[in-house]
Amino acid sequence: MNNKIIFGILALIIVGGGLFLILGNNSSNNKQQTLADENTVYSTGDVAQHNQKSDCWTIIDGEVYDLTSYVPRHQGGDDILAACGVDATSYFNGEQAGDSGRTQNHSLNGTALGDLAKLKIGSLAN
Repeated sequence: MNNKIIFGILALIIVGGGLFLILGNNSSNNKQQTLADENTVYSTGDVAQHNQKSDCWTIIDGEVYDLTSYVPRHQGGDDILAACGVDATSYFNGEQAGDSGRTQNHSLNGTALGDLAKLKIGSLAN
């Protein structure tokens, strides 16, 4: 009876340790996948295909961002839709007004810069 209990405990330790190693490697792979995604290079044509509220990519300062998840949270409402599928550097830097005629220099806003950094998916091809 004691041997069965000891064997059961050892089996649990081995299985638990194996799961820990597998899950740890998955976490590492996910981080590597994220880095690989951020290093992906896109063309302006690639970005242009994502030009809708439900699928919104943009280019800012030569980097490519997927804004889709952010669109509903944008404080300026649908003004952000002017950035979908295009190079929106001038909009982001406040140099060009959006469809509403309003614009702000987001490049000086720490919150906007932080939000944008989380949405980066790659860089623009030269």
